[in-house]
Order: sequence, then structure tokens, then C-alpha cells
Amino acid sequence: MRIKQELDSMAPCSSYQGSLPITDELAIQYTLLKGQATQPLLTMSAAVHGCEYVGVKALMDLAHEWDFNFQGSVLLLHAVNISGFWARETTLVPEDGLNLNRIFQDQGPVSSLSYQIRSVIESQVFSVSDFLIDLHSGNREELLTPHGYYSLRANPEVVEKSYQMLQASGTPIIYQSQDRGNLYHAASVDYGLPSILLEQGENGTCLPEDVLAMKESVKQVARYLFEGTMPYYKQAPLIFDDSYYLTCQRSGCWMCFVQPNQTVQAGQVIGEICDIYGNILEKVTAKEDGLVLYQKATLVVRQGEVLLAVASKKPGSCQISEREAHD
Repeated sequence: MRIKQELDSMAPCSSYQGSLPITDELAIQYTLLKGQATQPLLTMSAAVHGCEYVGVKALMDLAHEWDFNFQGSVLLLHAVNISGFWARETTLVPEDGLNLNRIFQDQGPVSSLSYQIRSVIESQVFSVSDFLIDLHSGNREELLTPHGYYSLRANPEVVEKSYQMLQASGTPIIYQSQDRGNLYHAASVDYGLPSILLEQGENGTCLPEDVLAMKESVKQVARYLFEGTMPYYKQAPLIFDDSYYLTCQRSGCWMCFVQPNQTVQAGQVIGEICDIYGNILEKVTAKEDGLVLYQKATLVVRQGEVLLAVASKKPGSCQISEREAHD
């Protein structure tokens, strides 16, 4: 319980930088920010996918800008997939070729680096945290619109608190997930920590406006958790409880006719796969009505690759945001 011991020994309104060893060669760097009180502890993680940089830069800034007047403390995990971060890897852990954000609720070999990272997060981070925000963005092959996720698989209290965290963040799109395997899924479902995932930025960039938006989102969540203050937003978020992926059946050149945050209708042709001459090999059509969350940004695509992710609603569902103003 290295984190708890260090936090207990710190003076109020102070910071500490350290690392959590994974192997003899690799460690996760972190910053502890102790406020007016030790608990609750809000953990923020970045770079579960190595080249999603907005969250990394946001945490770098927050380590030096944090408001220590909060009645609580913060743990910043600067790059969870540390080797993938330095390798500029899009989604995988280079040493074992696994997507770290798919194995947090799986069984796997202890010798695999991804599972060693998971073990450290579970034993050293989940065990001492009270809340979690996992920061993501579109990698260098993805166009993306800002949105957030929380899990419906956790117990009702955790589900509700997670939902309120997303409301506080100001994210314009909320996705209610029934999936498994993500870091935030494991935190909320297996460890009872209200947890969310935030997406901001795209194409592997680290634009100042995206970093600023990400920092503002997490500050608002912290304010809600530590002070009970729910911010007011003029625009209520769109809420979705279902989604689907469109994959290419043939390798070729991807011609996309839509953009993230654009609505599509069932049966609509939203792109084509062509050969190098421009001859159409495949038409890509929407399965259901929905909203494009992110899409492949490269011209060249391989058979089986995901081209778009579309958020939708289950038949009969009617999600209505309850985001309200609080003084």
C-alpha cells in the first residue's frame, strides 16, 4: 500500500512524485496531491493507450496547477502504458501486443506485461482510491468527438455516482456501457469505485484547446466530488445506451462520407472501400440510426479493421439528462 503510506505521511497542501514498479525496467510515474484532507482520493489515469496524449499533458499541467483547498486528495497516473507511450504505440502494449484496455477483467498469464500492469493498478491503485477518471483521446488513426462513458454493470450506488461524475464533467455525449474489460469497468464493477472514461482530442494530437477542455472537465468533477457542487451547463448531454462498429470486409482505401458527431440513418451509405484506381470494392452502410463517435482517419485500411463506432439507442429506450443547475 505504497500510495496510502505516502499520502498519510504527507503534510496537507503538498505534492509528491514517485513511481510504481512494474518490472525491474518499467514503472508507472505518479504525482500525489494532498489537499486539506487525505480522503477521499480521486485517481486520474492517462495513456492506457500510448499515443493518446491529451490526458498525459492535462495531468502534467494539473500536477503544477492543482487547487489544494479541496477537502480530498488526488493521484495522477501519468502514463499507465508507459512503454507504449514512449514507443508512440496506438493501442497496444509493445512487449506482448495486447490492448491493455480490454484485459482488466480477464484471466491471463502473469508473465505478460499487460497483466503485470493490471496487477499493479489493482493492488496499488484501486485498493486505495475512492473515485477514478480515465483519460483518453483519439489516437493518430482516429477522428473523434468528445464524449464519456460509465458502466451500468456496477451496483446501483456506484452507477448513479458515476453518472453524476459525467454530468459534472460537462461532456456533451454520455454512453452507458454494458461492456467489460476496460480499466474503468474493473474499477466500478469489481472494486466499487465510481468511475468514468473521458474522451477529448483526436488524431494523436495534443492541441492546447483540447488539453484545456480536459483539465476543465476533471476540475469540475473534482469540485463535485469534494465540495458537492454540480456546475450548470446550458446544453444537456446526449445519452446513448447502445452502439455498433462497422468494419471493412476487404483491404483497400477508405472513403468516409461522414464525420464524428454526425447523425446517420439505418441503411445510409456512409463510406466506400476502393482499390488504388478508385474502383469501388465495398459500400459501407449504417446498421441503425445513431451518432458517429469516432472513425478511422487513414486512407489505407486492412480487412477486419474498425472503420467507425456509432452510438445508438436500444428499442424503447428514452434516456433523458437530469443535468441541473446548482448554486
